Amino acid sequence: ERRVEAVLHQVELSMKQRSTNFGMVVMHAIASAFAHSSPSDERSLIHALNESVTVNGKIERLVQEMRANPLFWQEQLIQTFLIKDPTTGELIFREDLVAVAMDADVHFVANQEAAEKENLAGLAAQLGDGDMLEIDRLSRELAEAQAQEQDPSCLPTLSVREDVPRIPEEMITYDDVHGDHGLLWINDQKTNGVVYFRALFDTSEVPVELLPLLSL
Repeated sequence: ERRVEAVLHQVELSMKQRSTNFGMVVMHAIASAFAHSSPSDERSLIHALNESVTVNGKIERLVQEMRANPLFWQEQLIQTFLIKDPTTGELIFREDLVAVAMDADVHFVANQEAAEKENLAGLAAQLGDGDMLEIDRLSRELAEAQAQEQDPSCLPTLSVREDVPRIPEEMITYDDVHGDHGLLWINDQKTNGVVYFRALFDTSEVPVELLPLLSL
């Protein structure tokens, strides 16, 4: 049970935490909605999309089902993937499951290059001698402009001496944790229900031999 709860916790964090692959996680979550919903029924599709990215309700329901029935997980796996053989009564894999398989096109790059060459050939056939000379002239001017030394002073810059926008004061609340020994700052952000905590500790009284253990 503790292992299942740990896995559920990881799933919940992966769905809520905004990381570099957050978009890919959302895309994988809604893939089943597109695979099993009718594209013609827009309302049904939108409902399926909303349900596919709703995490809290599904996790709470699964936890309640597992508490009511300790074998709920095993029974669901058997019901989903296995079926009794009518002849022998043994559990066998179901053959009516829907499987979505994606294979990379080994000729994708070659087809892209061929399509690009065909497109360029079609565009070149529509150009006259004067057009080709004009393109050649513009290309030379562009190459000369790119070869010149660039002036970075025209780019927008920001230095530490300038007034950097800060978090509005109304978004931060303060709370004394232990009087003069600690201060808790709370910054309310839209983080999908995930709470991030950072702490600073005074290690002046920690023995030297225990300092290497602080990272633990």
